[in-house]
Amino acid sequence: MSNKIPSWLYRKPRVLNVFHALGLSEPHSQMTREEANRLSKYAKNRMIALEIGTYMGVSATTIAKALSDNGRLFCIDPFEEINGQKSPCYIMALRQLKRNGVFEKVSFLLGYSNDQKIIQKIPKNLDFVFIDGDHSFDGLRNDWQIVLNNLVIGGVVCLHDTTIPAREQYRNFGSVQFFNEVILFDKRFEILETTYSMNVLKRIA
Repeated sequence: MSNKIPSWLYRKPRVLNVFHALGLSEPHSQMTREEANRLSKYAKNRMIALEIGTYMGVSATTIAKALSDNGRLFCIDPFEEINGQKSPCYIMALRQLKRNGVFEKVSFLLGYSNDQKIIQKIPKNLDFVFIDGDHSFDGLRNDWQIVLNNLVIGGVVCLHDTTIPAREQYRNFGSVQFFNEVILFDKRFEILETTYSMNVLKRIA
């Protein structure tokens, strides 16, 4: 989503973290406002959600706010330490969730989504999933398997960066190829809509 802060801050999370701590900026996200609105729409009143790729917590906050009052969001992200210090992105994500009053609805699974130790901790009854992690072909193939194994019938999955936006043709990632070659032909899902780079699908079988 667009934030009214200098673009150079996006590439300097440590500096951005200071601005965020002082309340002078919002965390960065590559989601458009339209995509964020769709996340909120499809996560509304859901109970058990998963996000792969949390970054600075913008999408996690959007999802958590939309969930049922008793809902829970599981966030997978490595948030690797830098020189023995916590990732500034992780710090911002935690702060953003707390500021929006949804911190208690979120559980972090610190690691990569292809790590079996992480996979084993994912609930088997997910009714909402947002994937915005590894945008490679193999990365989405791995995350799609998590969807197949854990998303219930009637559940919704939002897949970021699986369509090339008209205004940003360079975003031709491997995730786009996997979506076009594999997910589009999966009869267990129907496409609900496409918004900018994000496709929204519902599990029907």
